[in-house]
Amino acid sequence: MKCFDEYDDEHVEEAVGCPICQETRFAYLDWRDPGELPFPHYPHEYVLCGTCGTAYDPSRNNVVIGNAALGLESR
Repeated sequence: MKCFDEYDDEHVEEAVGCPICQETRFAYLDWRDPGELPFPHYPHEYVLCGTCGTAYDPSRNNVVIGNAALGLESR
């Protein structure tokens, strides 16, 4: 794994990357507004990982919301 100071402008820090597959490339991490699919009931902004389908909230310690690819929502 790379150190934070080795990242370029195409990556986020590991701390806000996908908690499941560790994806850090901007192009694969899609920020979603509250009310947007695939988890429209989630009340905060969240990130949808294009690599593994995991939806998570980096503002809340990367809590996993669910997995869009599997159609699963965490409770």
